Amino acid sequence: MSKLNTIVNAYYRLPAELQTLVCIVLWVCIAILMRIAFIGGGLPSDIEIWITLVVFLVGLASGPIVGCVTAMVCAALMSPGGLFVSVETVDAEFWVRSTGLFGGGLLGGLLQRLISWLQSELYVAQHHVRGTGLPNEKATIKYLEKVLKSASLDTQELDLLNVRVNNLDHIRQSADKETTNQLIRALAEQLKARLGEGAHVSQLSDNELLGIQVGQDLDASSMQKLVEELLAKPVSINGKDYQLTASAGLHRKGRHDTENNPQALVDQAAKMASAAQADKQSLKSSGKNEAIHDFGGDADGAELRAAMDKHEFSLFYEPRLNTRTGYFSALQGIVHWHHPQKGDLLLDDFKSMLKDPASVQGLCGWMLKLAFADADEWARHNYQFRITVDVTINDRLCAPALAYALAESSKRKFKPGWLGIEVSEQSLRAADAKSTNYLEKLKKNEVSIIVSNFGVGGTNVQDLFMMSVDAIKFSPKIIKTALLHTEKRRELASTIKLIHSRGLLSIADGVATSDGLKMLRALECAELQGPMISKALPKVSIPWARLRV
Repeated sequence: MSKLNTIVNAYYRLPAELQTLVCIVLWVCIAILMRIAFIGGGLPSDIEIWITLVVFLVGLASGPIVGCVTAMVCAALMSPGGLFVSVETVDAEFWVRSTGLFGGGLLGGLLQRLISWLQSELYVAQHHVRGTGLPNEKATIKYLEKVLKSASLDTQELDLLNVRVNNLDHIRQSADKETTNQLIRALAEQLKARLGEGAHVSQLSDNELLGIQVGQDLDASSMQKLVEELLAKPVSINGKDYQLTASAGLHRKGRHDTENNPQALVDQAAKMASAAQADKQSLKSSGKNEAIHDFGGDADGAELRAAMDKHEFSLFYEPRLNTRTGYFSALQGIVHWHHPQKGDLLLDDFKSMLKDPASVQGLCGWMLKLAFADADEWARHNYQFRITVDVTINDRLCAPALAYALAESSKRKFKPGWLGIEVSEQSLRAADAKSTNYLEKLKKNEVSIIVSNFGVGGTNVQDLFMMSVDAIKFSPKIIKTALLHTEKRRELASTIKLIHSRGLLSIADGVATSDGLKMLRALECAELQGPMISKALPKVSIPWARLRV
């Protein structure tokens, strides 16, 4: 039975010309049977059965219309005035025979329609995704097989763009299955239109689309930009707008690449999208799924976001003095807000606007983004530098900011220790397991971890030795106290020696007087920063001649 089904399927896949040729052969068979009956002087019942069978086959080959017409022609030839002159009257037997012929042609034709419908439904089920109607992976493999055999790849490149919708699960919580299917369908149509004429777009999974185009000649960043522009506007379904977020990966098969396995090409595009999605996931909070640069939804958050979009935020850099060499050894990024009405604002001036974790996370992310941009610029000029950024605002340590620092620092192959992440003593004490894990990964990635504002939270320095830290920065308060009380000065001296004995770096912050400078030099504190050393400077005023890292 399966062999018969294979033969039938193969026949219906033949071109129309070959199917017509089969019908002609069947008509010849009918003519031969008619001729045999004519020579015999009548129409024997056994020959009539064979004619009916052949008419049935004509209907099965070409459909009910051709089958019925063939039956009518045979009936006309069998009637008085036809081939069989011995038939003198049209009696009941003639009508029975004619009805049998007509029924055979009609039955064969209807059976052909049923088989064609079943084949079509089976093909759709096997090659399209239920619900969206988009081509699935099996159909994509067949399409790629045809493309790979075409001559166009000899002069052009093949692009496979894998797009994954990241927030589809979140949308499903408020929308039904039909709505999500319509969203994916609408996104696929928009993607196909943006890729241009001849593009093929299929659905590989619930939230994964694959766009295939020959000769697009766009690089990965351009393709990513294309996807971002595609998702810039919300998709409207049944009068409701849905904002989709996605990550995209591009795999390009060059003209000279030898890889011709369709499945391997699809898998490679999926790997590229997985890598892009991993980068995005490292910038998100696992609980709230919020982007690293999100400032929240309140009025203050919106104002901060608008200020950042207008480039009103920038980083000034406060040099840090190495007491052994007498040169500056590091630059700490200090955020400045160039407010159009209120003038130049420091963090303490607008810290009250950072009410929720999303706002703290957003500002930390922007500070890191600006620092990385400045580092890239200095690297192009072959400057030697060490940058530190304090990522704890209001003593809150946010894992997404640390994840962002890890992802971005991993992309840059600068000198080990070029980046320092400062975390306050109190935030470190309250850090969750995820934040602690990111700190350990940063340290393994040769990023310095600096405990800032030490001496305020009451943490014992011995406890810090158990954590993944490289340096301890004393708060301005502990320095002022040491200047006023001899006992506190001795405690500070012993703490500095203990820090050095563990191979860590000692740093003093907020050095504002010459007495404090002299005291810290005498206590052999490794690095100093504060108004007495230098104020925070815009990056165009950094004294590179005095910097030694």
